[in-house]
Amino acid sequence: MRKLAIAIVVFWIVTSPVQAFPLGWPSYRHDHSHSGASDVPLSPPLVQSWSYLVGGELSTEAVTSGPRVYVGSKKLYCFDKDRETDNLLWSLDVPSEITTTPFSTFDTVIFASQDGFITAIDTEAKTQRWKMQIGKVQRGIGSYKESCIFGNEKGDLLSVDIKTGQVNFKVNILCPISVPPCIADDKIFVCCDAGKLYCLNAGNGAFIWKSDVTTSDVIGGMLYHEDAIYFGSYDNRVYAVSASDGKTIWSKKVDGWIGAHPVAVGNEIFVRSKLSTLWCFDSKSGETIWHFPHEPTKTEPVVSGDYIYIGSNRRIVAFSVSKRIETWYFEFAKEQPTSLSISGDKLLVGTNGGRIYCLKAGPGFELSSDKVDLEVMTTDERPSFELSVKNNREDRWPSMLIGDVTTDDPWMVLEDKVFKLRTGQSKKFIINIKLDELNKVGVHDGKLYVRYLYGVNEALPGEEPETVVIVPVTLKYIDPFPPKICVEKESVDVGAVTLGQTKRASFAIKNCGKGKLVFSLNAQSLEGWLRVVDNQSTFSLMPDETKTITVEVAAYGFTIEPGDDCQKTGVIEIQSNTEQSVIPLTVTCRIYDMVLPTVVSIPIGSKKASINGKKVDVIPPSYVSGSRTMVPLRIIAEAFSARVSWDPSDRSITITNCTSQSRFTVGSKKVEIIGMGEVKTTTIDSPPEIRSGKTFIPLRAVSDILGASVAWEQKTKTVTITYSP
Repeated sequence: MRKLAIAIVVFWIVTSPVQAFPLGWPSYRHDHSHSGASDVPLSPPLVQSWSYLVGGELSTEAVTSGPRVYVGSKKLYCFDKDRETDNLLWSLDVPSEITTTPFSTFDTVIFASQDGFITAIDTEAKTQRWKMQIGKVQRGIGSYKESCIFGNEKGDLLSVDIKTGQVNFKVNILCPISVPPCIADDKIFVCCDAGKLYCLNAGNGAFIWKSDVTTSDVIGGMLYHEDAIYFGSYDNRVYAVSASDGKTIWSKKVDGWIGAHPVAVGNEIFVRSKLSTLWCFDSKSGETIWHFPHEPTKTEPVVSGDYIYIGSNRRIVAFSVSKRIETWYFEFAKEQPTSLSISGDKLLVGTNGGRIYCLKAGPGFELSSDKVDLEVMTTDERPSFELSVKNNREDRWPSMLIGDVTTDDPWMVLEDKVFKLRTGQSKKFIINIKLDELNKVGVHDGKLYVRYLYGVNEALPGEEPETVVIVPVTLKYIDPFPPKICVEKESVDVGAVTLGQTKRASFAIKNCGKGKLVFSLNAQSLEGWLRVVDNQSTFSLMPDETKTITVEVAAYGFTIEPGDDCQKTGVIEIQSNTEQSVIPLTVTCRIYDMVLPTVVSIPIGSKKASINGKKVDVIPPSYVSGSRTMVPLRIIAEAFSARVSWDPSDRSITITNCTSQSRFTVGSKKVEIIGMGEVKTTTIDSPPEIRSGKTFIPLRAVSDILGASVAWEQKTKTVTITYSP
């Protein structure tokens, strides 16, 4: 019976078409629908099984056929992933560096190289089956039955026999193919740089449909999932397109352009933006379910069971889909991960240091809990909880478990953090809750990091990668004796203040409760004239303690008519660990007859200017256009206490001061002036211009329109503008 079973398996391997791949990761993104999902679940924590330095940056994925691992660099390498030592089976010199993820079958590996050739290698004889020049191929190669499918920078899409290299068909889609074709349901889906999506018959290359999905480049790659194509674009959007007719099902905007393949878990689509946010969408509706920021990465996300593995800054991170939290990471000492692939119980990682790592599920590491929920209150007790670490590694892997337990959260304190455990040994850690650090009642989320590796050294090696398991800790803090905010005044009246003057006022905050009061202040005013003097990020008061707060009114930005009274209002927001209070603040102001003029000095060509002697930035600097000196409009207007507004619909700028409004239009010499109930139009000698997003006007318009006097210093090439309200 056993012999019969073996014979059946052998017959299936021999007679099955090429598309029936062995378990593993035989091609770019695992399969030709680019699922990025492994055949079997691989759950963290993982430990290093082996690593090998091949040289050069490994930006393409490792592929597998059975136990064999193929990776390309300046050579083609073949490893046995299940061996922890002597795992390099062979290497083969190639004329030019390999630039695509190889495509592997049971006995053939196909890859594209930098010199524009695509090559097929007999993996048993380690000889060349065929080779053809095709031009630059991007990232990966697909397949359909006994043919491999790929596109090039010229817009050619080819189907080539895997065994012989004979071209089955060749079509051109008139634009560069920058992402690997996606193949599913006897169809080939091709996306080119111009954002056009094509669907072709996989057997003969006949066009089925074409869709202009977006005008931006598609640079991340495509995913086929449940009769839909998912991809991201340079326009910061994620698209879902029907595989049947090319119609857009939905699109969603994210926080940056999409440079990575989407992956799917059930009815959820995951995609990473350039700003390193992992987004989760409903595959049918496009509704945003959640998003999770993480550190920048060059890797594509891969899926195994409930976990999404993704590269981060010197790390491989495991993100639990069901728990929606980061649960584990593997940290490199110096290298950055550049590629990920999963083969059975192994995670293969390429790095920018030219090294391939093989990580495996680490038998023998055990934690007493993978999540901690606590509830504490401020009493005389010393709240704490336990976490136990055990080395139950099997005897056939006799090794010391070495590591430590740490936390970044100040309310969790560990005294003894290091463990060194032989097989069967365990260690208990007591984590104390530091109540003094719990400044706010309610829920606190924290993390414990359990770093570990297997070895024989007395301490963690500094240059070795380490594995980290993250234990989330949720703490509900209940305070039976809360603090309380008491304020000396419910409102503060500063009184009269002259334009250009500063004035201060004080009030007191008292802790009328029994617990520790921790609070912060936020001064808010419409024109930005209010601030807290000597402000700190937070203040703290014990019961019955008092803190005097001083606020300052800087009356530089008031817009009022000369001789008129005005009234300004602002608020001081007090946010504490128990409540929030607001103190209104009122300012009465008046412009007196004696008001000092405003003097603006602008050196031509300099990025610095001065307003009443205070240095300010002018970027870009003032310049001479023809015979006209062009100066920055906004800096001058706001120095004269005028408001500046921009209307993009007609490219106009409106300046409002105490007496009038002036409306400039970019490219036009006409200026509309509204004042004293009259509207008139005047002409300036040169139209406003825009440089680097800033508006510049001719110097003469400053005196003619804004009513300022202008002086020129030839020696220093400095313009001095004086404005007296």
